[in-house]
Amino acid sequence: MFGTNSAGYSSANVKVNLDDGASFLPTTSVYADRTGKRYGGVIRPDVATKPEAPDEAATQWLRNRCS
Repeated sequence: MFGTNSAGYSSANVKVNLDDGASFLPTTSVYADRTGKRYGGVIRPDVATKPEAPDEAATQWLRNRCS
């Protein structure tokens, strides 16, 4: 995975409305990566890139492994 750290949004929540008009947002799931590692906060990429140039890092990574 290429990019920058996520903003920390790595869970799914469901709004539950209560009879008295109140509501709450329990976490119902968290994201997992391809290895099965579960996250509940920031997700860090395998290859960190500059936000303005993620394609350059990905291209270089591929060139290094496919040449």
